[in-house]
Amino acid sequence: MGGIFYSINGGTITNCVNLATGTITASPKSWASRLMIGGFASYLSSMDSYPGQVITVKNCENKAKITINSTSSESACIGGFTAESYAAAGTETTTKFVECTNNGNIEVNGTIVSGSMPNVGGLFAVVNHPNFTFDKCVNNANVTVNVDAGTPSIGGILGKDTNKGALQILNCTNNGTITNKSVVKTSIRMGGILGNRTVNAPTTISGCANAGKVVDEAKQTLTTASSYIYTYGGIVGNTDTTKLDVNNCVNGVENDTTGKGSVTIGDAPAAVCLGGVIGSSQAAITITKNKNYGEVKQTGLGSSAKEYRAHIA
Repeated sequence: MGGIFYSINGGTITNCVNLATGTITASPKSWASRLMIGGFASYLSSMDSYPGQVITVKNCENKAKITINSTSSESACIGGFTAESYAAAGTETTTKFVECTNNGNIEVNGTIVSGSMPNVGGLFAVVNHPNFTFDKCVNNANVTVNVDAGTPSIGGILGKDTNKGALQILNCTNNGTITNKSVVKTSIRMGGILGNRTVNAPTTISGCANAGKVVDEAKQTLTTASSYIYTYGGIVGNTDTTKLDVNNCVNGVENDTTGKGSVTIGDAPAAVCLGGVIGSSQAAITITKNKNYGEVKQTGLGSSAKEYRAHIA
C-alpha cells in the first residue's frame, strides 16, 4: 500500500506531494507474507528484464501519518516514503532519492511474529537494491514502534540496509524522535540515521546530522550473555559487517539543553551498547571526523546487565 504509488519500477519522479491529512491505517487480522506500507510508495523494484535502468525521485514529500494496528503478522516493512526496494540478482540499477522529505509521523502497533521484523524507517524501511543513494533527504516526523516483535530495526532515514551493492546516505538529516516501546524477542537495533546493517557491500554515510532523540522506553527482559542484544546509536545503531565508512556526521546540537541527539534506554537485564555516533560494530569499519553533542545514557540496569557506552562508538 502506497500513498501515491503501489510500485515504482523505473523513470524519474519529481515535485510530488502526498497531501493527505488523514491516516493510512492497516488493521488486518493476519498477513499471508509481508505487509509493505509507504507514505509515497509501497515498493521500489527492478527486474532483470530492465537492466541498467536509472530510478530518480527528487523533491518529493510525504505529509500523511501512517498508523499500523495488527493482531497477527508474518512481517512488516513500514517507511515514511517507501517500504522496501528490491532488485533481481544481477540487475545493475542506479537509484537516487534526492531532496525528499517525510513529515508524516509513523506508528506501528500490534504483533509481528517473524523473527527479523519489523523494519521501520522515517524515509525507507529496507534497502535491498544495488547502487542506491539518499542525498539531502530529511525526516521531520516521529517514528514509534510498539509491537510484540522479534528483531526491530528502526532508523530516522533507513531502518535496515540489506543492499546488494553500494549504498550512500549523503547530507541527510533526521529531526524526529525515534522511539521503541516493544519488548523484543531476539534483539533491537536503533539509529538516528540508519538502524541496522547486515551486508558486506560498500556503505557510506557522510555529512549527515541527527537532531532527534533515540529512545527505548520498554522494560526489556532478555538475559542472554551476548553483548549485541540492545544496540543504539545517534547515527548508526548496528553494523554486522565491514566496508562501512561514516564520516563528517554530527549527532546532537552544540550547547543544546533540550535533549537533541540524545540516546537513551531504560531497563535491560542483558548487555547494552550505546554510542553517540555508532551503537555497535561487529567488524572493522572506518569512522572519520564525526562529532557527538548528544547525551548517551541508560536510566536503569538489570541485575545481570553490562553497559557499553561511548560518545562516538
